[in-house]
Amino acid sequence: MARYFKLAPLVFCLCACLLLLVIGCAKAPADLVEAGRAQLVSDPAKALEDAQAAIDKLTSEPAGAERDKMLFEARVLKFEALGFIDTPKAMSEYAALKKDAPSQMSGTVVFDAAVQLREGAVGQSTAVALLDQALKDYPASKDKLDALLESIKANPNAAGKDMLKSLGYIGGKKDAKAKEKTEEKPKE
Repeated sequence: MARYFKLAPLVFCLCACLLLLVIGCAKAPADLVEAGRAQLVSDPAKALEDAQAAIDKLTSEPAGAERDKMLFEARVLKFEALGFIDTPKAMSEYAALKKDAPSQMSGTVVFDAAVQLREGAVGQSTAVALLDQALKDYPASKDKLDALLESIKANPNAAGKDMLKSLGYIGGKKDAKAKEKTEEKPKE
């Protein structure tokens, strides 16, 4: 019986260590991306932290199809979170994504990101800049990218209006071309 009492502290320490390991265990990259996506609009800074944590974990793992897919998703989340915070940094991340993952980047990915971004104060200017660039990068997706850009033009916020003006969509060459196209269409 006495020897069991000698083992008790050892068993207790082992249980405490296991409990701390389970509680203190870091989230998996997929969980980080999911948590970041849930907070993207409400707290883009936290979404950015989650995305960067997921990227850091994934880059230390060996390459593979599943890891590459998850890394791409984490980088898209980082790009979207930056879009709500800082347009130039978001556009830089977009360019890096396009360069590093050309087979995964598409007009649909850009469209989905722009839909998310158009709701934010800073995000709308990022959405306009992104759509402007995506129209050049993904001509196959022109129709839906154009439609989204037109919906933003119809009711822009202050940041969106500034970006639309700076890119010539309001009061510039692109605006004049759009008006010419509208006037050329036969009226029914």
